[in-house]
Amino acid sequence: MFLDDKLYNYTISRQIDKPEDFEALMNELYKITEDHWKPKMNEHMGYTDARRELKRVFNAWDLFIKRLEKEEYPYIMFIIPNSYKISFMKNDLAKKIFTENYGK
Repeated sequence: MFLDDKLYNYTISRQIDKPEDFEALMNELYKITEDHWKPKMNEHMGYTDARRELKRVFNAWDLFIKRLEKEEYPYIMFIIPNSYKISFMKNDLAKKIFTENYGK
C-alpha cells in the first residue's frame, strides 16, 4: 500500500471528539510516515538517494492532503499546517541537510 493511502485510511477511520484525539491522530500519522521511510535509509545510501526518498514522502503527504480536501474532511484545516514536511523542516539540522546540495 502506498504511503498516502495508509495515511488516508488511518485518518478517515479515526473518531475525533476532543483535542487529545487530534493530537493522537497526528502522532500516529507521523509514526506511519517514519515507519515508511526510515527503514529504507542506511549508511551506504548516498545523499541524492536519501533526499529523493524524502521528496517521495513529502509528495505522498501532499497527495494525502489533496484527497482529504476533495473529501471535505472536517479537520483538514488543522492537518495542513502540521504536515510532515513542515514538521520535518522545523528541525534546523534536518532542514539544512535536506535543502543544501551535498554530494554535487
